Amino acid sequence: MLIEIEQLVRGYGLNMTCYVDDITISGDDVSGELLYKIRGVLHRYGMQSHPKKEHIYLSSAPRKVTGSIVSGNRLLLPNSKHRDIYNETQGTLESPDNSHKLAALDKLIGKVIAASRADSRFVKQLGKLKSERSRLRSVLSRIDPNDNAIYLYTDGGSKGNPGLGSIGIVLKSNQDKIITEFAERVGHVTNNEAEYKALVKGLQISGELTDRRLICFSDSQVMVKQLNGNYRIKNEKLKKLSLILSNLAKKFESVEFRHVPRNNVGVQRADKLLNQV
Repeated sequence: MLIEIEQLVRGYGLNMTCYVDDITISGDDVSGELLYKIRGVLHRYGMQSHPKKEHIYLSSAPRKVTGSIVSGNRLLLPNSKHRDIYNETQGTLESPDNSHKLAALDKLIGKVIAASRADSRFVKQLGKLKSERSRLRSVLSRIDPNDNAIYLYTDGGSKGNPGLGSIGIVLKSNQDKIITEFAERVGHVTNNEAEYKALVKGLQISGELTDRRLICFSDSQVMVKQLNGNYRIKNEKLKKLSLILSNLAKKFESVEFRHVPRNNVGVQRADKLLNQV
């Protein structure tokens, strides 16, 4: 159907672009006769156009096409989109909870990246948001002696992915003192499964020692985003492990999952332990 419409449009010396079910016809003169014929093609295929979504613009006027504003040779986003992103940015940056702010920043940055591809005015804002995210990650990766929390560092890996897997665990106090360390083999697993198994074991060990607030660090961004609700968990094995984690987390005052870079001292120690076994 779309090929037939395009051939019809080209016969009038015009161009057609299509984004899923949104059709745009552009050129020097888009006649009512052509639009009538296109409706006829749609009808023959058992479809119809939406009257309220049909718009005709002068070439000199700004026009909305598939959610973007075309103004001359510039591509812009509607003011409503600017307003929504501005309000979300203000709400995110004013959050007093750094962990919540970081999770919200990740979602917001994704939206601004998409917006910046259509409207260059978002590029500067994107740079500021990424800088704030880097600053927050640095703050949240540190141990706070004034925070009555226990700090758990975990790492997991498999030789071959999937292959022989091992896990490493380091538990520290809020004075940066090692409370306990642990490592073991976990059988034939993927890297992601090993990361989850390391966290499960870490919560089990921590729960035997304390019920205080637990802050968990991992260099697995995918796992942390999944556990914080940013990504969906599709793998059935990981779903079962995440359910175990949810039950284990109930033993503590609260549990946070934070992503840190690979060069984090605690994660490096956990990595060394798992490689030893």
